[in-house]
Amino acid sequence: MNTLHVLVFLASLLLSWLYRPLALRWGIVDVPTRRSAHDSVIARGGGVALLLAFGLGCVAMHVLQWHDLGNFSRILLLMVVLVISGLFDDRGGLRVWFRLLLYAGVCIVAATHLLGTELFWLLAFPAALYLLWLLNMFNFMDGIDGLAGSEAVFVTMTAALLGISAGVDPLLIQLNILLASASAGFLVLNWPGASLFLGDTGSIPLGFLLGALSLNYALDDTVWIYVWLILLAGFLADTTLTLVWRIVSGQNFLESHNLHAYQRMSRHWNSHGRVLLLLHAVNLLWLLPLACMALWFPDFAVYLLVLAYLPLLAGIWKTHNLP
Repeated sequence: MNTLHVLVFLASLLLSWLYRPLALRWGIVDVPTRRSAHDSVIARGGGVALLLAFGLGCVAMHVLQWHDLGNFSRILLLMVVLVISGLFDDRGGLRVWFRLLLYAGVCIVAATHLLGTELFWLLAFPAALYLLWLLNMFNFMDGIDGLAGSEAVFVTMTAALLGISAGVDPLLIQLNILLASASAGFLVLNWPGASLFLGDTGSIPLGFLLGALSLNYALDDTVWIYVWLILLAGFLADTTLTLVWRIVSGQNFLESHNLHAYQRMSRHWNSHGRVLLLLHAVNLLWLLPLACMALWFPDFAVYLLVLAYLPLLAGIWKTHNLP
């Protein structure tokens, strides 16, 4: 299995490198505007390389009979739908209403597939909303160098390692490691000084996959939903508070903007690297210990979840004073 992880990393790196000149030639690029965090044209849609490498790794794992993909095979098919729609969106843009309907439909199908028979459909609707928010969240946070890719690597590898210690289904552990390997390969080209971005092609399906994996974990033990929400707190706190603030202040929350905390900080510091370093520090020094404690002491998981978010929300709110 370790060989497969390395091969998925190398495949993601190679495919990303091959895709970039094609994206520039086909006009799948991010052209700088007043909201942009870059001053030059950058290729986007690189998530197609990451997710193709991940998909090939999943197929290889199944064909070699190391793990049966089981009900996750349908999640992978829904991922393909999101990748294809993302390519169209990155190439020329899809109407907002069409994207929302498509994303909602995919999330409803995924949630009912994963939870319907287990929980008599009771949690299918909130689970669909959860998936819908996660896929949009990752899209919102793919705005500066290395941010979304780093978060994907951190969350998936941490979930895999904690899953090993807690005896989670080995298939879920391997899926997490494969996704981390593919994300790391893409991250080589997306690191500060980035030449390639995920785009809707990658950020939307990546958020969807993280949501689906977390729901699968929660089917094993409900404490896992707290663990995953803690691990994702750096992204969830920024996107959720920013959205609520924009709605309350009467802004058109469907319009593109550059008002997330990470965007404000990158402008204030004139550095993507410093924001990325802050994310790593928060993840490793604050969220990781709290996630471990939530898993080890499940009776206190809800309190640890609140504790994880409170300082993040306070810090994010303070960034509203930044230009």
